[in-house]
Formats: sequence, structure tokens, C-alpha cells
Amino acid sequence: MGPITITVHESVPVTVPAELLGQLKVKPGDQLEWRVDGGELVVRRVRSVDSLRGCLASTVAFPGLEAEKAAARGVGYSKALRFCANV
Repeated sequence: MGPITITVHESVPVTVPAELLGQLKVKPGDQLEWRVDGGELVVRRVRSVDSLRGCLASTVAFPGLEAEKAAARGVGYSKALRFCANV
């Protein structure tokens, strides 16, 4: 996509073209951060904590508490406990 030109009016608020908002995946209610960097205006979408929900999703099931208890009853774990108790 090539550059997009807009006109700044006296009323100051600037309209961001929908095409650019679409590329940034900006939705109503999202926040944009505006800053000047080396004489250029930089705009970026601010990610909220909610937007990160599910980003670490895994296809591997968590073994759960019972699996942890079973592992704790295993030989290797009990030897480690006895070693720690003797130290």
C-alpha cells in the first residue's frame, strides 16, 4: 500500500483512514499511542492485557493435581525428599 495523504483542519482532531486502522487491527474502544520519533509521527495500537488472552494456549493438557501427587509418590521424588531431610 502506498502513502495516504489527509488534510489537518483547524479543529485539530485528525481522522485516521479506515484502511490504516484495519491494518493495525484497531477496533472501537482500542487505544492508540501517538509520539514523535526523529521528526516523524509514530502511531501504534496499545495492547491491553485482555488482548493477550489465549495467546499462550496449548494443545497439551495440564496433568492436574492428582498427577502431581502421583509423581510425588514416585521413587525419584521420595529419594530427593529423604536427601533434603538429611542435609
